[in-house]
Amino acid sequence: MTGVPYMLIRRATFAETDDYSFSVVRYPHYESNIPISMGLNTLHGEIIRIFRNCSLFEHFLERTRQLARYFLQIQYPKEILCSRLYSTLNKTPAISLKYAVYNNDICMHIIEKL
Repeated sequence: MTGVPYMLIRRATFAETDDYSFSVVRYPHYESNIPISMGLNTLHGEIIRIFRNCSLFEHFLERTRQLARYFLQIQYPKEILCSRLYSTLNKTPAISLKYAVYNNDICMHIIEKL
């Protein structure tokens, strides 16, 4: 019986806007006329998307930190981001189950390096 050598498969999340010749605003600015709930719901959805695409906990942390840093750049208060992050983790127990890490620990890992 022959075996298949262990292979690492890498994949990227497709973003059709990457090839556009103009910039695309993906997330509303905190001080725009768009309700804050729209931006926070987008944050929630992106965290779920990252969770589904990242097999390794380290990759999940890295991508979620990148997302949080972007929201900080567009003036979302850190307290509100942390609150939404914790809320997302509580509403989605599959995240802590997948990575075998408590929600509080996940939040601390993300927040400590923002």
